Amino acid sequence: MLGMRFTARSLITSTLLLFGALSVLPAAGGAQDRLKTMPGDEQYRKMSGLLAGAMISGTVPVAWIDSGTAFEYQRDGKSYRYDVAAGRAVAVAESAQVDARQQSARGTRGFAAPPARGRQIASAVSPDGAQKLVYRDRNLWLSAADGSGEIALTTDGSEKTRIKYGTASWVYGEELNQATAFWWSPSAKRLAYYRFDESGVPDYYLALDSLMELLRHPDIFAAASSSSPPTDWRNYDTIYTERYMWIPQESRQGYDAGSAMTYADSLRGRLMLYYGTADNNVHPSNMMQLISALQRAGKSFDLQLGPDRGHSGINVDRMMEFFIENLVLNPPHPASAF
Repeated sequence: MLGMRFTARSLITSTLLLFGALSVLPAAGGAQDRLKTMPGDEQYRKMSGLLAGAMISGTVPVAWIDSGTAFEYQRDGKSYRYDVAAGRAVAVAESAQVDARQQSARGTRGFAAPPARGRQIASAVSPDGAQKLVYRDRNLWLSAADGSGEIALTTDGSEKTRIKYGTASWVYGEELNQATAFWWSPSAKRLAYYRFDESGVPDYYLALDSLMELLRHPDIFAAASSSSPPTDWRNYDTIYTERYMWIPQESRQGYDAGSAMTYADSLRGRLMLYYGTADNNVHPSNMMQLISALQRAGKSFDLQLGPDRGHSGINVDRMMEFFIENLVLNPPHPASAF
């Protein structure tokens, strides 16, 4: 990879200056791997070998049996049967095998189609087929199976109160494979459901597009590393883009709003960019247009490129160097950065 830091000066001038500097500097291969000299690296390397086995899941998938009076589950490679009335578990020779991907959807007979990624199922018919439970607007609603006679089972769930019933967070669905947040009892006489009160939980921001987050929210984000980003959706595959954004000729406002070049003059934090020169997925023209816009706006940024590489990402160690340098060693000053 090649690394360069650009200002508003032209690409050619910056490159000539860089090569001129290289010609007079002594060879120092070790200086390139700065990560080993940065705070926390020794501890990271010590712990990195232990990370894979650091977490043991506490999830216990079960299969209900005997009309809901007992359930079977597996733990540490062994099978058990738990008697609800007796309140104890005994080891069994064989147990129902529950597919790992369906473990979190236990007791889902009568549920609707699988939910979207990271979400939970929104409705379920009772085991006797007579009633239906529906999640809507952070509350649960109970009705006949055909939807008639609907009543609110919960009422205080709302975005304002930050209380919700019968659903969970993205983490439950994406990381824990939790596809359900409410359950019917086998007799159809009882319901169980999640209730979350998030009123005391502070908001955190999830940056799905680090480049756009840094440009559009400079008061929140101080640094970002962006690899092979589509900087303008006009440059991307039409079969994907136009499915969601329609054609550029009839959705100019939307395409402009989704273009990184629109916000180039808003850059205030530190930015690391990367692209592969042979990328046939996100064409290099995306990056060339962004570089041009940032230079016109007089912005400073870092660039790494992968010669003859396709759709790829920046070396992880170089990215960590960038973040440690700009967030730890040289943290942004609140008054100047924001």
